[in-house]
Amino acid sequence: MRPKLSARAVVDALLAPPVNHPRTLSIPIQERAIQRHAFQRAALEAAFEQKPRIISVVGTKGKGSVSELLRSALGPKVGCFTSPHLHGCRERIRVGAEPISVDALRRHGATALALAETLKADAWGCVFFDRLLATALLHFGEEACPRLVLEAGVGGIHDSTNFFTEEELELAVITSISLDHTALLGDSLSAIATNKAGVMRPQTKAVTPSTQPPEALAALQSEADRVGAELVVVDCAGTSEEPSTKRENRLLASKACSLLNVEADFSSSRWPARFEEIRVHGRLVIIDAAHNGDSVAKFLEAAHMKFPATEFTVVFGCGAEKEGLGDMVDSVKPFAGRVVCVEAGSSFADRPLPPSKRGEPAPLLAARVGSKHASSVAAALSNSAGPVLVCGSVYVAGEAREWCVAEDPACLPADDWAFTLRDDML
Repeated sequence: MRPKLSARAVVDALLAPPVNHPRTLSIPIQERAIQRHAFQRAALEAAFEQKPRIISVVGTKGKGSVSELLRSALGPKVGCFTSPHLHGCRERIRVGAEPISVDALRRHGATALALAETLKADAWGCVFFDRLLATALLHFGEEACPRLVLEAGVGGIHDSTNFFTEEELELAVITSISLDHTALLGDSLSAIATNKAGVMRPQTKAVTPSTQPPEALAALQSEADRVGAELVVVDCAGTSEEPSTKRENRLLASKACSLLNVEADFSSSRWPARFEEIRVHGRLVIIDAAHNGDSVAKFLEAAHMKFPATEFTVVFGCGAEKEGLGDMVDSVKPFAGRVVCVEAGSSFADRPLPPSKRGEPAPLLAARVGSKHASSVAAALSNSAGPVLVCGSVYVAGEAREWCVAEDPACLPADDWAFTLRDDML
């Protein structure tokens, strides 16, 4: 009989590097996708007596925000799987507003690990995303969730979340598309959009914003026609006081709610680090999880439009293996004199991070930008004066939020995830 693992030990095992990294295997990506989907179907079959309806959310930007808006509108029994996390794994798996409990994470995580071993998942390069998704499905089944909102990781057609049947898919949502993960998805907007469109199914609907690049929109329509799906293009043109990305995500989620026959009530939505304005003893810190060139550029533009006379310090850090690193560097270079570079994840030594999420060392990043660097996010924020913008990585955003509550516990509600959902609390 195997010893009972602690929740922390289970999380460490879930986030561990793959035994065989997919890049080292000679398995075609299509064959690996078949194995990934079979793993998730095994978890689904083991967890559910009655299969749930699935809302698949794919895209380059805004996936998490749209997923959270839908979660808030779909009621207390909807299962929602998102990634990555700001503070801890429990954020990724929620039923209604409730994150998975520590005990449920331990139990279902251990079951997912055992299922991966039984199915010899290491042979095809099972990674942490696969294990966490299986954990989520097991939890959602135990909670008898009738609907699931599943945010894709990378891409669409080969993504681990694309395991559902035509009958199970209720709606596909395709958020804004830009160049990202080109080694896996293709080096053009058309190729990336075609990959994302792999979640479409015959006789089902997919929604996407009118603000998509024309090349991406044409590819989505072509795939919808080929598959026999209906592509609903949501008018997201126009202006408002809120950042354009927030407006686009809200309009997209509202249309999705209309198609799902639910009220677009987003009052309970909770998605921090998306143009999040925090006052730390009166000092303005705006945190955004923007982590590609286009998103970083739009975040900086929105901040300077909203606060036109303000001279911000920009705290910037990103992943060492991030394909869009060069584009993000180009976006912050115009502010180089006020940029402080940091290493993403440098404050998280006491908790596990996915192995592919290690940060670019701050001195190397600063050399690219032509700026200063700091030893950590906390040091950058503590040693800079005046208002600050934080961007470049979800993990940098999480570290910044934790610095904020350490400096001024009253700056965020007592039940904020920065207080309650950290993996070092497991």
